[in-house]
Amino acid sequence: MIEANKARINSDVANMQAIFTNTVGKIMAENEDVVVIKNGQLNTVTSGVSKTDGVAKYEIKGADEKVAVEGNIMFKAGQKSGTTYYTGKELPIYNSETKWYVDEQGLISVEVGGTKYGEGETSVVKGDPDTLKDGVTKVGEKVTESAKEYQDAKGNVATIPIDFAIVPGKTDIENGLVISDVENDTEDTGNQFVWVPVDNMTTFVREVGYYNGQIQTETNGIVDFSKCSEPYETNLGEKQEYENMLASVKEYGGFYIGRYEISNDGAEKAQSKKGKEPWVNIKWGNSMTETNGGIVEKARNMYREVESEKGKVVSTLVYGVAWDETIRFIKKNYPNIEKDSSGYGNYEKSSTIPTGSKDEYALNNIYDIAGNVWEWTMEVYSTSTRAHRGGSYLDTELCCPLSSRGINNITYDIINAGGRAQLYIK
Repeated sequence: MIEANKARINSDVANMQAIFTNTVGKIMAENEDVVVIKNGQLNTVTSGVSKTDGVAKYEIKGADEKVAVEGNIMFKAGQKSGTTYYTGKELPIYNSETKWYVDEQGLISVEVGGTKYGEGETSVVKGDPDTLKDGVTKVGEKVTESAKEYQDAKGNVATIPIDFAIVPGKTDIENGLVISDVENDTEDTGNQFVWVPVDNMTTFVREVGYYNGQIQTETNGIVDFSKCSEPYETNLGEKQEYENMLASVKEYGGFYIGRYEISNDGAEKAQSKKGKEPWVNIKWGNSMTETNGGIVEKARNMYREVESEKGKVVSTLVYGVAWDETIRFIKKNYPNIEKDSSGYGNYEKSSTIPTGSKDEYALNNIYDIAGNVWEWTMEVYSTSTRAHRGGSYLDTELCCPLSSRGINNITYDIINAGGRAQLYIK
């Protein structure tokens, strides 16, 4: 009976976390700003009933760091009214005194008869060892020694590599679980990446793109998909990397894609960070088989294969197959996005914007994958050209959605083309 009660409480904590995170996400989307949660107890009624309402308070700060908005998130049914939002669910009350809490990171916990469940972990509830393999992955804490399997509140699974931590508040896999090479990266200062789950390797394939709302062809959009391929057959190093990547995706159930477009850290090193200018005017490489001298080399040097070990990541420029899998992942929340990226990217503008500067351009927590800059990939088109994806600030939204392909000679520096890193776990 005790174990059954624990399982029930664990399930309730996970459910409350999921609906609360979803509500916070709605507030952020509607206000286009970061929500700050006030920590404290949620419920005043703690016994004598089977469920009760509760309230979490939040703030939104303005550019001057002064509080611009104050509001409430109510744990009960109701319709949004001003700055008050509703989760649609009340808080369960158990046989013993029950106190529900939320912390500043928006993480839910509950104390039942003096025993705590949750304790700052989004879905990994203390006392429930079956939720993870190889130990407990705590949100915000770097993984050490071996890669860990993480299960979110909805039961979805991701693999967290060594030397990375889950970003607090970005823990829902369906909406884009984010990891960083900085612990507790609530200020978005580290290199960040989003987990793309791959449930079926038979569907882990490249797909046609769209141009002006129609399947892209050589006639209406320059690129004939039937001519695209990867890896480049005569580049043995690239073939080996591709095989290693496929094996990793199969073993770990997915891969990571840069949350942001590649930028220059000032020392000619690539980074995937917020608030930076995308790295443009950079060629793909020196030749189809010599990948030095361009953005491929920059991407691979972020987390080098020769310095990696089991459970750590290897970085590369995103492969076409990974780009298309990312589209399929995003489509679950944005069903028509591969055909029409209107409103989701920096198009028809005079210049690029800093990475991650507009939340409306985040699809499953992946910023600027549509528009801003074309992004070089590893996909081959001819003996001298590779494909770049997703359109740029110089293109129209309908013309070049995130599935569209452009091609260029790999030795050309393109004013509106950059790139994005892909990580796979060794």
